[in-house]
Amino acid sequence: IEGCKYVKGHKQVKWIIAFSSIIAALFGYQVFIVQPSIISLGFNVKYFGFLFALIWGFESIVYWNAHRILKFLGEKKTLFLIAVIHIICFLALSLINTWFGFIFIIINYFGRGLFYPITNNFIQKHIVTSHRATTLSVENFVICLVGMIATFIFSRLTDLLSIGRVYMVVGLIAIVSTMILYFTFPVKKIRK
Repeated sequence: IEGCKYVKGHKQVKWIIAFSSIIAALFGYQVFIVQPSIISLGFNVKYFGFLFALIWGFESIVYWNAHRILKFLGEKKTLFLIAVIHIICFLALSLINTWFGFIFIIINYFGRGLFYPITNNFIQKHIVTSHRATTLSVENFVICLVGMIATFIFSRLTDLLSIGRVYMVVGLIAIVSTMILYFTFPVKKIRK
């Protein structure tokens, strides 16, 4: 309860939790449908080992170098780079139905490679040590809750529509969410 009160009283904490849960929920959709997406792009299942090694190898290189990207771009630009990458990739995957679309799956994992180290850095930098663990717990709870709801909705939509159409819906939701988050980005340091 004390942790929830702390989160409620701090704009930056609420903002990073909102950002994390939206990005995690939207990207979580792709995680769950990446295999059918790859098949719909024309790849055979027998190439999955190679393709996933490529995806996760690229993601791990980005993850390893996230601090360099953060140092170069700064906090706000890096956070929004993650969102913009997802937007571009979701919209591209809604329109491209050939092997070329696989490039956008890889690029989307670039955003995922940035997501965890950058959001964790944000929390480490802006939240006092005495409240950090509780804030991370609240953040994780909200991410799981939003992700569970989004996964259910997007899965049902995929059954009713198609992967491509749901990528378009996810892309449009990402655009609106990113605009809201951009204009509500907190600039003040949080209180101790």
